[in-house]
Amino acid sequence: MLEDVDYVHICGITLSLTNKTRTAALKLAEMAQRMRKTVCFDFNYRIGLNEDTSHSVMKERYEEILPYVDVAFGSIRDLTDLLDYPDIGAQHIFKHFMDDFDIEYFAGSNLGQKDSKKCFEGFIYHEGELYRSKPREVDVLDRIGGRDAFASGIITGLIEHWDYDSMLQFAVANAVMTQEAMNDVPIFDKNDIFDYIQCDGKNDLIGY
Repeated sequence: MLEDVDYVHICGITLSLTNKTRTAALKLAEMAQRMRKTVCFDFNYRIGLNEDTSHSVMKERYEEILPYVDVAFGSIRDLTDLLDYPDIGAQHIFKHFMDDFDIEYFAGSNLGQKDSKKCFEGFIYHEGELYRSKPREVDVLDRIGGRDAFASGIITGLIEHWDYDSMLQFAVANAVMTQEAMNDVPIFDKNDIFDYIQCDGKNDLIGY
């Protein structure tokens, strides 16, 4: 199954579901690394799925898979609240985390407020440099899949060797378009996202 792929993406929610999903995720990460595939991992930590599991056990589960990861997706809270890194500033935390687990890229996104409007923005950290996107206004119809769309945008940029500004712009636009459409099934392709960027989000998007 892995022979003809270059990138493998694993969602961290698999570590919170069952013993079988945890075992499968870990074995997949191990095998992919051994076959020199790029392993992407999204923390996607859900407190609600781990109410009966101690913090130390969940931390151990994540620390078990992270040594096989090349590209990680998450937030600063995943590193401070789950992995217990001291809150010494984003760039210092990112550097310690990536040095500890030999991770090449760490990326994440945030849905926040600016001037009373919802905005989506993202970042990527690589080799000591933190790159941030400009916040893009979003009219949220359905939040499901927004951060997955951001991750897929970053992975697309890595595969196609884009510069970081282009990568973040594409990933954020992809996430915004996903959240401005109903249901967790995109109705647009890559060219639609480029068109959306070109007109600065002024085109019409219809959700089904």
